[in-house]
Amino acid sequence: MVLTLIIVFCFHEVVYGRNQQINPEPKLTQSKSILYTNLFLQLFLWHTKTKKVILTRIWKHLNFTAVADFGWGNRPTGVAVSSTIKSPNGSPRIFVTFPRWFANHSAPTVAEVINYDTIRPYPNASWNDWKTTSPDPSQQFVNAQSVFIDHMERLWVLDVGAAFLGNVTKKGPKLVLIDMENDNVERVYDLDDIAETTSYLNDVRISADGNHAFITDSNMGGIRVVDLISGAGRVLLEDDPSTHAEPGFVTSVEGQPMLLANDKPAAFASDGIAVLNGYVYYHACTGRTLYRIKESLLTDTTKTKKEIQAGIEMVGLSGVPDGLVTAGDASLRGTLYMTAIEKDGIDYLDPMNRVLPFISNDVLQWPDSLSVPVLSKNGEPNYIYVTCSQVNTAPIIKNAKPRRNTYGLYRTELTCSSNTCGESNYESSSLWFHHHTYLISKKSLECKNVTNFLKILALFNLLYITKITNVRIFLYYINIT
Repeated sequence: MVLTLIIVFCFHEVVYGRNQQINPEPKLTQSKSILYTNLFLQLFLWHTKTKKVILTRIWKHLNFTAVADFGWGNRPTGVAVSSTIKSPNGSPRIFVTFPRWFANHSAPTVAEVINYDTIRPYPNASWNDWKTTSPDPSQQFVNAQSVFIDHMERLWVLDVGAAFLGNVTKKGPKLVLIDMENDNVERVYDLDDIAETTSYLNDVRISADGNHAFITDSNMGGIRVVDLISGAGRVLLEDDPSTHAEPGFVTSVEGQPMLLANDKPAAFASDGIAVLNGYVYYHACTGRTLYRIKESLLTDTTKTKKEIQAGIEMVGLSGVPDGLVTAGDASLRGTLYMTAIEKDGIDYLDPMNRVLPFISNDVLQWPDSLSVPVLSKNGEPNYIYVTCSQVNTAPIIKNAKPRRNTYGLYRTELTCSSNTCGESNYESSSLWFHHHTYLISKKSLECKNVTNFLKILALFNLLYITKITNVRIFLYYINIT
């Protein structure tokens, strides 16, 4: 006898929706179906004297929290969450960017999230009040794409300088350093010299020594490097294929190919970027290859173009990411996470340079940017935050599907040790317990002794009864012989 069972268990749902207020912690709806189904399966196996059980796959979802609901109007991209500098109520400070992509834009392009449910222009209304007739774009945000808090707790805002998906405005491209202690602009770095007319400066990360900024350009490719002491900038790797969309590649989101109105594939060049363990990791948004290069090669002005290109390393194949982030300590040691556009989720890089799934949820429509506060204490709870820009529903996409979610900011908890956060110690073992979740290995787990399988089911029951786990959905795919 061969019997195949497909069983879906739902533990809880995160509360989100069009008209619901988002709370800082999720409201959980527990289901007893898993307990009853496990008990039924145990009795079935015992009664039929089954000899072998093969469990071939389990899909996992972690405890997932909606942090803020931005409604249906303005899409968020960048997100930055503080570590040591707190808001008056003791919670981390949270900053989000709303880029001026379309004429109906009405939000501040840089905002601070207050009490999880309101936003305020940051650092003030004047910086967010740019208009096409403004006399000095260098003192206002034209189109802020990215916001980032570095390992030294400094807040950076990257202004593309090009509103409404048009050309760059003179004096518009800039990197702005803001002092979070007094909410004042500390320094403005003019990026005119390293931004072309059709550039789209996308994301920024800071070197381990704090003296250089690394900036991607998702339209023209390359990596921009800014000396934060002198203010001088350079354009590197602009001709290298690693910083450009992979030829012929078509991104597919929720089964829909990302095509523009002219039927050409939506092609985005270097986008996500992160600094980790002495390397700068980067990825084109249209493609499946993750690259890295030593920080020192990008910051050493004596290196030739050939020497820099020779230092590029292909890390491995991945999903299709938008944002990258380092989850770790102030020395930038830790784990690399990246959004997974095609999977409505987040992936991570394990110690063997494998890109593996971390979380997936249907509210993560085009997960855009990530933020993880710098780890300050061993074992301290930490979170990974993610915005969803829903680019796949934008009017620039041919036959874009209608939206089903409001724009939002979400988070899930990471388990951190001395200098790592999350999945860095992952091993494909027969039973893995981590992040308040459990998972049977990616490979089939064959239980020739049914008693062992019954013990696993008993463990599931125990975890449910004691409410140790926060797993949202499990999918069993079981062959019983």
